[in-house]
Amino acid sequence: MHFMLTTLKVVHVLSTPIPELEEDDTVENLRRQSKWENNDYICRWHILNGMSDPLFDIYQNVEYAKELWDCLEAKYMAEDSSSKKFLVTDFNNYKMVESRSVMEQFNELLRILGQFTLHGLKMDETISVSSIIDKLPPSWKDFKHNLKHGKDELSLIQLGSHLRIEESLRAHEDNKGKGKEIDDVIAWWIDSGATTHVCKDRFWFKTFVPVEDGFFLYMGDDHFAPVEGKGNVVLEFSSGKTITLFNVLYVPKLRKNLISGPVLNKLGYKQITRQPFKSITRKSIILELIHSDLCDLHATPSLGNKKYFVTFIDDASRFCYVYLLHAKDEALDKFKIYKTEVEVQRNMLIKTLRTDRGGEYYDPVFFQSVGIIHETTAPYTP
Repeated sequence: MHFMLTTLKVVHVLSTPIPELEEDDTVENLRRQSKWENNDYICRWHILNGMSDPLFDIYQNVEYAKELWDCLEAKYMAEDSSSKKFLVTDFNNYKMVESRSVMEQFNELLRILGQFTLHGLKMDETISVSSIIDKLPPSWKDFKHNLKHGKDELSLIQLGSHLRIEESLRAHEDNKGKGKEIDDVIAWWIDSGATTHVCKDRFWFKTFVPVEDGFFLYMGDDHFAPVEGKGNVVLEFSSGKTITLFNVLYVPKLRKNLISGPVLNKLGYKQITRQPFKSITRKSIILELIHSDLCDLHATPSLGNKKYFVTFIDDASRFCYVYLLHAKDEALDKFKIYKTEVEVQRNMLIKTLRTDRGGEYYDPVFFQSVGIIHETTAPYTP
């Protein structure tokens, strides 16, 4: 914020008082005061514009920018001085639970330890490893005992590897005989559309540097995910050969680890690509097939504070309806509104609704009751 105010050339009002006028002041002094008041107005409203709604309601009536700035400094500088204590408390009080993935919780603890470094706090790695082992859920009691009484001291990377393998084995045992395919929790996927390597798990990194808040990764599905660090990852194949991936981004919110196909190509690796889709034949009858997709407005909601929109496109006419949503679970309600309108106007019935595999349309009872076939497709396919 201070940098932006400096760029706008109004930051001086935070340190200089308003020029005082005398009864017989010159025109030049009047202009100087008018300019200061204008700059103060711009400065104050830029600060207010960066606040959340609750903070704006509290500080909107502060008269001058300097007074507003001083209030915020007094509040948040004091909070920052105690943030180290909160970090230590968060780490010490953290307990893993049975209802969540152990690896997911392990990565959260690594994130807290990463904040230690940013705040100048140091914790011996042996103590960190021992503390995390103690936080494992009760069902991991025997595994915890084996780790604590092992001969070799573990690093955080080695501990993460042990936890991942154990969790993978437990998932395999839980699903054995059910005929379900289990995701390979240690898999890396080559993505021809990715412009950089991305990893969702902290333990893979051989070298790691945290990044400051505000760095986001733009995803192929038009979403953004925060980047919490970057570094190098060494992958070992079953043949024993290894490959080092440089400048890998750490993005915990991803569901898969991605290797950038274009980056590998630049390094001389060859990539097998799939054949393009064959030509598609459009429907010739209106309402015979409706395509629908749900999109995120990201950080810029509508004037009504709606954060999503859903589209309904008729395959024959290509006519599109758009509805704004507060939440994703409103999509099916909007489809019912759309269905009623177009069927009455066209005096025809919708035959098929085609969507991706998002859960917002999961209501088989509704579709069966109205006789509509709900088709689902893989993402990015016709």
